[in-house]
Amino acid sequence: MWPLSLSLPASSKLVYSLLTLGFLSLPVLSTHEATSPVVAIEQGSFIGSTDGHTNRYLGIRYAQPPTGDLRFRRPLPVEPYTGTIDVSDFAPICPQHLIELPSELPPTLDVGMTLRIVTGVYNATAPQSEDCLSLNIWTPPNVSGDSKLPVAVWIHGGGFQVGSANQYDGGILVRRSIEIGEPMIFVGLNYRLSALGWLAGKEAKEAGVGNLGFFDQRLALKWIQKNIQLFGGDPTKVTIFGESAGAVSVATHMMTNNGDHEGLFRAAFMESGSTWPVGDMEGGQRWYDDLVANTECADEEDTVECLRDVPLDKLRAAMDRAPAFFSYSALSLSWGPRTDGEFMPNSGRELLMSGNVAKVPTLIGTCDDEGTAFALGAANTTTTEELRDYLSTIVFPDATQSSIDALLEAYPEDPTLGAPFGTGEMNAISPQFKRLAAIWSDLAFIAPKALWAKKRADIQDTWVYVHKRNKNVAVLGATHFTDIFDLFGPSDMTDHFIHFVSYLNPNGGAPVEVQTVFDDLSTHSQVPLNIGGAVGWPRYNSATKLKLAYMAGSPSVSVVPDTDREKQVTFMMKFLEENQMR
Repeated sequence: MWPLSLSLPASSKLVYSLLTLGFLSLPVLSTHEATSPVVAIEQGSFIGSTDGHTNRYLGIRYAQPPTGDLRFRRPLPVEPYTGTIDVSDFAPICPQHLIELPSELPPTLDVGMTLRIVTGVYNATAPQSEDCLSLNIWTPPNVSGDSKLPVAVWIHGGGFQVGSANQYDGGILVRRSIEIGEPMIFVGLNYRLSALGWLAGKEAKEAGVGNLGFFDQRLALKWIQKNIQLFGGDPTKVTIFGESAGAVSVATHMMTNNGDHEGLFRAAFMESGSTWPVGDMEGGQRWYDDLVANTECADEEDTVECLRDVPLDKLRAAMDRAPAFFSYSALSLSWGPRTDGEFMPNSGRELLMSGNVAKVPTLIGTCDDEGTAFALGAANTTTTEELRDYLSTIVFPDATQSSIDALLEAYPEDPTLGAPFGTGEMNAISPQFKRLAAIWSDLAFIAPKALWAKKRADIQDTWVYVHKRNKNVAVLGATHFTDIFDLFGPSDMTDHFIHFVSYLNPNGGAPVEVQTVFDDLSTHSQVPLNIGGAVGWPRYNSATKLKLAYMAGSPSVSVVPDTDREKQVTFMMKFLEENQMR
């Protein structure tokens, strides 16, 4: 178990002192089992570990350490491996941004769910190092280079500021894949975070060191293409999937390089994220200026070069001065992806609208109440005027006043219309909380998802879902990250994903005529489509707009129209044409 220890406001310390449950975390593997699995490489071998159900190869370096002169540079391929390499234990995770909960938490907040979410995203006690560009692989036992199994590559979330692949037990998915007769391989990758991976400002843009985290991920995908067959995988059968920041990453890999995925993957799954409504790297100039000022680099001729020489502890202290995603500024991220003219040449929305998107089968969806967790930091906003000021200074500082007024009109001061949605007057912990939670839900997650489905579903096979299984959680509802509990359950969501990895269809290897019935469904009633004992998940299209709902109780899944709060979501899609975060 991994306890969480943070520097927090006094009123939050009690909550965080309870964080001794490391959700999705794994025990440290310090010794080899008696029959340690071995994978031969060109000039040596990897020695992993096994639990009898899966083989694990952990902490495999895929790039040269981004340290010293390689700090704030694009990653370089790893040097050739030689000799016997112990990969039975995790490598250090990338340096994490300081995370703080709001100083005042509502007494009705579901502490148990809050702890599960935070410990799922963030592990403060795992060893951290800049030398962190590694990946973890789980395989079925007794595989060989001729097995040619499909491969699922996980890109973790955490707001581009925290998180690691080490927190997710890929063995859960691999074991389940074996149980249902569709064995696969799981790969989780680590990439640089916070300022180390997502430096902003004109100086960083001119130096070509923006979006380094994306470059890390891309290099890892190329490593997988070159090496995964050694572990029993088929490099032509790779599915990339991610949640939150990981889902934004998946979308960006589908759109970069004019949509040419270079054969790095054949399918994609975006969980609570797609295009990110943010502008150019120069929009983060404030954070860059603060960083160089607090590292004594401001007066240097080449401030980026100066930052390469700053001791890590001093650099981290400076970058942690910028707010994180549970702060007042929430998802208006200080360190995160921005357009750089190269990997991300335009905003995600513009790239999507251009049509230059990898044409691969896609799963995409959201939780029902994505924004509630991110509205907690501004829960003391009590009037419309205070909310107007928040939106125009923190979220959309470049928007006109008329645009902000239109936004407030579309999201009125009526708690029955706010998030958690469909809960009436409940969960209104402050006069503007549910209103702001609805805005965050739509602008960051639900509207971008809806636009993606609208633009791509008639071009490439697309399946859409909504996750509603935690609607009864006080204050938060079915908030961001809660579908992860099902994906790594295992649960029916796990099975849908494994089917997708294996067959490029979440319904599995269903007969063609059955899948055709799923796709031809035209009813818009909230009832399951039950054929042969299975609830079918129809492909999304612009005519029927049907998605799968993961629900609490019975039925546990239903086919429903993707028309939830259609007026607000349509407004937000239009609003984001002209307005974006910095």
